[in-house]
Amino acid sequence: MSNDAGDQMPGESVRIANMSAHPQEGGVDALQLVVALSPAPSPDEHWWRRAEVSRRLKIVGSGSSKSAFTIHIEVPEDQLEAVAREVRDAVSEAGIAYPQRYVSDLQARDERVAAEKLQQRQRQEARQAVLDRVMSG
Repeated sequence: MSNDAGDQMPGESVRIANMSAHPQEGGVDALQLVVALSPAPSPDEHWWRRAEVSRRLKIVGSGSSKSAFTIHIEVPEDQLEAVAREVRDAVSEAGIAYPQRYVSDLQARDERVAAEKLQQRQRQEARQAVLDRVMSG
């Protein structure tokens, strides 16, 4: 069931609504495959859906709006079909993995972010201590 914003409710199955291929700028023999998911995962889940697909494929970007979430993948033109199949399988597997992994992955991500913030704060405090010593000396 989707909420009023069009976002996915937790546990709702996400599927590929559309795939489109666009030429890369600069005449490169590569395409950008844009994959739209439906229903759009909640904004809180975007990182997880992107990470699940990136376990198998190199993602070059993603985008979101009120009603859509897209994943962008660079694809050599001669590998379009194989990569499209790989995307389909990755999205399907992410849907299967969601109930088992989302909560633990979210917790691990939150712990990692908290540890990174602590390290950044400690580095900033150490830098400031150096500057304070210089200023008082």
